[in-house]
Amino acid sequence: MSLVFSQIEYPPVERTRVHLLTDILIIKILSVIAKGKGWEDIENYGLSK
Repeated sequence: MSLVFSQIEYPPVERTRVHLLTDILIIKILSVIAKGKGWEDIENYGLSK
């Protein structure tokens, strides 16, 4: 699965990146599976895991 995400271009400059794109996408997907309904739910899910 990470092979698919590794092919996606991530525009921010390398030195300003705080999180990996794959981490952001995985947290988003898992949050939606866990019935997250908005950005706050996604943030809370990411912080709790």
